[in-house]
Amino acid sequence: MGNRPLLLTPSPSCVDIWLTWLDDVKYANVLNHYVSILSAQEKEQYQRFCFEEDRIRYLVARALIRTTLSRYAHVSPIDWLFTTNSHGRPAIAPTLPLADSVSFNLSHTRKLIALAVTAGHEVGIDVENIVERHAAFDIVSQCFSASEAKEIQAACPEAQSRLFFEYWTLKEAYAKARGFGLSIPLDQCSFDLSQSSSIELLVTQQLNDDSARWFLCQYYPDATHVLALCVSINEPKQQVTIRRLVPLLSERALDLHPGRVSI
Repeated sequence: MGNRPLLLTPSPSCVDIWLTWLDDVKYANVLNHYVSILSAQEKEQYQRFCFEEDRIRYLVARALIRTTLSRYAHVSPIDWLFTTNSHGRPAIAPTLPLADSVSFNLSHTRKLIALAVTAGHEVGIDVENIVERHAAFDIVSQCFSASEAKEIQAACPEAQSRLFFEYWTLKEAYAKARGFGLSIPLDQCSFDLSQSSSIELLVTQQLNDDSARWFLCQYYPDATHVLALCVSINEPKQQVTIRRLVPLLSERALDLHPGRVSI
């Protein structure tokens, strides 16, 4: 579908974020092409969804991963193979190019899919809809630290939901970067958002981690979504490139500035 773009070079000093809004994916021929690049197992999973909305979201997400990885190596989208760790974190199969050098992570809401790709680092990404999704305040006591819970409770009612999702996306991004997903005790990682433009990560001894090794940032891709990125770094500052795309059809760079960055 169109000419193949030039290959990108994955870099340890850069994270690429690829964003697809599902409302942008409108054409049946495009969706049919996405089906054609799925693996047999993915096609079976695609057919198992009861609701069309869920089916389309799964299809576009898998197409986003496959076509985006093909921007970094001469591998056809249909030929990518994946493995998962014991917590379900996906990775490129060891028989394929980039397996030893490139990490990726995916997150999605009803209307937005986000994919992070980087070289030589662990990476986690999470995106949430802060308008359509209701904040699950009932989990704050189990999944949030005492200081985070206190900040949420002290916020004015109209700010509480937004603050909940700012904390939640950071926690998910960190847990995914660690490779544990939600099996990690989320109340043992705490984020200080008391400064308007910064993020400070604090971890307990139980997590066996050094908070200084993580770069964190948070964006608002549009008025209804918040996105958090967590990446292990060897450099003091990480470059983040963000693109909006419809896989195999169109893409453009977005000039988004982070609302918060780790200190």
